[in-house]
Amino acid sequence: MTRLTLDQTKVTDKGFVYICKHLPRLLSLGVEGCQITDHGLTEGALQLGNLQELDLGSKLITDAGVIAVVKYLVGLTDLTLVCCLSITEACIEAILKTLPSLTHLGIDDCVQITEEAIEKLRDNAVAAISFF
Repeated sequence: MTRLTLDQTKVTDKGFVYICKHLPRLLSLGVEGCQITDHGLTEGALQLGNLQELDLGSKLITDAGVIAVVKYLVGLTDLTLVCCLSITEACIEAILKTLPSLTHLGIDDCVQITEEAIEKLRDNAVAAISFF
């Protein structure tokens, strides 16, 4: 299996880590609306070195978790962050600097990131940035 979407399910850290450990060849993973924290995200990401696409959405994830994870997932080409209420502009800057292969970054309902900040980041970004 190379693609898995678990959006809007009751997956928590324990389930996320289990999935990552047992499906290390995943290329695409969707976990929007799941109850995953920084700890679970980081522990699971250690297993997903082949991942190219990640759709992530959890109110429990912070800048620290996302920044830690992108260091392990340097092959990501597509990253979407949905309803990550604690994510800030500094995190987006770190993502753009850390992921050289990133071609698309989607941001939806991340309330601490403004449209103005995205416009500023678009000027210097290689990746296309979508702001919903």
